Amino acid sequence: MVEDIFSELEIKIDDLILKVRKLKQEKNLLEQDIAVQSGKSRELETENNTLKEEVQNLKSTFEDQRKKIDGAAEKIQALLSKLESVD
Repeated sequence: MVEDIFSELEIKIDDLILKVRKLKQEKNLLEQDIAVQSGKSRELETENNTLKEEVQNLKSTFEDQRKKIDGAAEKIQALLSKLESVD
């Protein structure tokens, strides 16, 4: 009877040891996955910052070009006014 109890306990302990090992393996895999995902997240943040800078540069370039075009349009309007006054 005592041997049966010890035998059952040994089986249960062995099962628990297997479960703990499996959980540790799963934990390690999850930690590795987190590390990979963290690296990807940092890469995406860097890319996002780069794209934000590019957008800002494009906005500045657009504004500069718009100002030049507006200036040219004003000059053209002035020239057209002069031409109309000649007729």
